[in-house]
Amino acid sequence: MKPAPPAPHAAGYHGDDRWLLLWAALIGVVGALATVAFHEGMAFTERLATQHPGSLVSAAEALAPWRRAITPALGGIAAGLFLWLAQRAANGRKQLDYLEAIAVGDGRQDVRGTLLHSLSSLCTIGSGGSIGREGAMVQLAAATGSWIGRIGRFDGDDLRRWRTRRLLRRHPIPHHIWRDVTQRAVALRRLDAVQMAHLRELTTWFLDRKSITGVRGLEVTLPMRVAVAAQASLLILNLGAEYFDGWVEVILYPGAFRVSREEVDSSGLVHNEDRALSGESWLRGPVVLSWDDVERDTYGGRAGCNVVLHEFAHKLDGLNGRTNGMPPLHRDMSREHWIEAMSASYDALCLKVAAGEPVFINPYAATSPVEFFAVVSEYFFTAPDILEKECPGVYRQLALFYRQEPLH
Repeated sequence: MKPAPPAPHAAGYHGDDRWLLLWAALIGVVGALATVAFHEGMAFTERLATQHPGSLVSAAEALAPWRRAITPALGGIAAGLFLWLAQRAANGRKQLDYLEAIAVGDGRQDVRGTLLHSLSSLCTIGSGGSIGREGAMVQLAAATGSWIGRIGRFDGDDLRRWRTRRLLRRHPIPHHIWRDVTQRAVALRRLDAVQMAHLRELTTWFLDRKSITGVRGLEVTLPMRVAVAAQASLLILNLGAEYFDGWVEVILYPGAFRVSREEVDSSGLVHNEDRALSGESWLRGPVVLSWDDVERDTYGGRAGCNVVLHEFAHKLDGLNGRTNGMPPLHRDMSREHWIEAMSASYDALCLKVAAGEPVFINPYAATSPVEFFAVVSEYFFTAPDILEKECPGVYRQLALFYRQEPLH
């Protein structure tokens, strides 16, 4: 008998969820108190500078002319002093605002620097300076949240793991469907148990974040969605889900679909070409696939042929803002080594195709460096032995980029 799939978790909040919710509530309360304290600080500095808290216009009208002139100047001097102290405390490091800390950092903020900047803002506002108040309040609240997060020893990886566990509990892939798809998928046969477990997490994330829609009467079942998502996620197995940010949809046609495009030849003449495609990847739009080709390549395709891997490799290639055969390389990779390995193999392939000589990979790779990268990515995952034998430099560069070693 086939064992029954594990029962799904009951809806509601579980242990980790409750703790994180309590921490989030604490951060919200402390952040609100920080903004209240800043607001009271504004009233205090206005009272100190003008003896007339409330409307700065009314306060200015009540001041003697000499005080009306000197108060903003003294406030500016005090504000500058606090900024100087903040710069010294930073010791040459850039002071990130709360958006930059999340976008380009790990979410941590310099609490001491933020406090000094807040005091500078208080001096400016209290003495009649014209700057916004909301930005300083939000920055202060964000810094207190960062401070509490450090006390609780949270980091980005902790939150990502929590989101993953929560997603797996709420939207699990039924075990029998996962096993049936992945055991038959050619591209996944080289993965060990640990890699398969991570792939299942990424696949679950993919199915939650991306819609997979059938057109022309194609009914998309869960096994079909898993087949597409699992193979797409293979590319980012050791890269991270953020590599698939910036788009939301996969479109499935029943079979090959036709597109009509205007092409400019080498003479500058414009031709209207009508072509049948098995897949297409839009730079900032959907991935379009033929289900007939996906099914064939997934469960019984030829070596080096996988339309899902091909089109999603284009997505990675376009992360720099345009597709050119060079995805954004990791910091420990050499741009020169990449160009040298890829260019040498691409040029050699083009010469053989032009001469009508037999080639070891799909000659479509000679179309352009863009298609070359996508095709060798197919071989890297489905026929790595062929790629490593014929183009060891290309294999090595792809192993460094994908952070995977299919032959080991």
